[in-house]
Amino acid sequence: MSHRTKFERLALTVIAAAVAFLWMMGTAQADCRDPWVTQAHRELLGRAPVGSGDSGECAPARYGNGKWSSYDDLLTKVSAYYRLCNDPWVSKAVLQVTGHVVNGTGAGNECDTRRYGGGQWSSYNDLVSKVRAYYTASNAPAKPPAAPTSVLAPKPAGPALGTGSAVGAGAAGGAGAAGGAGLIGQDGGGLIGHDGASMRK
Repeated sequence: MSHRTKFERLALTVIAAAVAFLWMMGTAQADCRDPWVTQAHRELLGRAPVGSGDSGECAPARYGNGKWSSYDDLLTKVSAYYRLCNDPWVSKAVLQVTGHVVNGTGAGNECDTRRYGGGQWSSYNDLVSKVRAYYTASNAPAKPPAAPTSVLAPKPAGPALGTGSAVGAGAAGGAGAAGGAGLIGQDGGGLIGHDGASMRK
């Protein structure tokens, strides 16, 4: 076996191991010892917690000193830890509807419950429908402007160019007065260059 062949095999082995390691790191998800902590992070932040077992963001002590009476109580404590909305359902619903972590804290910005059905809802699903209605109504992103029309397109009616008319003429008589063809804008006015002078053809 030649020296080059051994080197090539070693290189391929190292590359394959690196690819396998990176794939495993990319697909691995943090799991906290308490599955509710993992679930709360996914619901409120749209991601798995950074940590595992009882370390990092999985440490129960971060959220109400590790004491909660129900899952909803834990959601409130995780929301408070990350300074999200006072009502964790609002944080969760905004993430579910918009795909982004809520932009606000306490009762400000997207945490303002009055935005969603005047702050009244009968269930979490009712809140989600009101958040969806808020973002699809008057708060949807503005539509892009219509595509511009050509500035050199001729105006259907008006005096002919090159006949001495004022259309397309500059301050000193312009192209029209000189017998040349002037440029005309879509609205019938002459075109002005970036230096403030009339543009001529």
